Amino acid sequence: MVNDQKLLRPLWPFIKIAGAGLIVAFLLCREPRAVFALQRESAGVTISPPFTEITLASGQSKTTTMVEIANKTMGHQSIRLSILDFGALDESGGVAFAGSRGSALQQSYSLASWVSLEKDSLEIDPGTTKKIIVSITNKGSLSPGGHYAAVVASSGEQKTKGQSIGLKSAIASLLFVKKTGGEIYGLSLSGSEVTKRRLMLPTEVNLRFQNTGNVHVVPRGTVTVNGPWGTEIFKGIINPQSGIILPENFRVYPTTLERLSLPLWPGMYQLIISYRYETQNEAVAQTTRFFFPGLVGIGLVSLVIISLARAGLARLNL
Repeated sequence: MVNDQKLLRPLWPFIKIAGAGLIVAFLLCREPRAVFALQRESAGVTISPPFTEITLASGQSKTTTMVEIANKTMGHQSIRLSILDFGALDESGGVAFAGSRGSALQQSYSLASWVSLEKDSLEIDPGTTKKIIVSITNKGSLSPGGHYAAVVASSGEQKTKGQSIGLKSAIASLLFVKKTGGEIYGLSLSGSEVTKRRLMLPTEVNLRFQNTGNVHVVPRGTVTVNGPWGTEIFKGIINPQSGIILPENFRVYPTTLERLSLPLWPGMYQLIISYRYETQNEAVAQTTRFFFPGLVGIGLVSLVIISLARAGLARLNL
């Protein structure tokens, strides 16, 4: 044991340097810890469900659904109901109400003209809920494919203890209607942006999808980073929130990758994006290959750099 220690004693400086290099490499490849803030919802007038998906058969004359409006305030509420078409606001998944001057794209997938409400106004007492029947009439003018509108509930006056307070607020329940007999499904990946830090593998990928059909779709799939021998290093689920893309629109889906194992070895790594829309059986895969030095490679490079620096300092001291 003593002899072994004597033999290793001259090598201790290099062993320490190598160890320090590996520690630096490990710290550089660690993911930053995420901090989340939970926001609380405020009480008020609510509408449910937030959205409804409806399939309308080509030979079906009519279909109905129901929305509920609840008054969670302390005062009486006067509610006005209306129907508005909506489309995509931007590529983040937000919606924009079209009104009477919607774009040509929104008008192609409009629904409001075929929707009627049981009532157009409600009086709701505090702490109570009322239901409204929503009817969708299948006329010949309603083309096959996707059509989109919202049931909008607007608050009038809130009355409490003899006083009236004017409120200007609106809430909506979205209707996603698919008429069969000519629907077209299509989804393509138009671009991807990798988010990573120096000397790190990708930790997030922003995927830009395009809906090339005439009905809304829900993208599904995975993003994986594989090592030189096919070992999964990182993996992320595409669209775990089940966000919808409207027809002929783009939407960006940030996909966070979770580490499954350590990227130890240098070599060619693969970023594999496998995607499909929800009812599609076969996925489409897109593979990008890139070199990564691995923790071992980063540690060895660190060792060489530190050794050269020490050698340079030793020469200066001579």
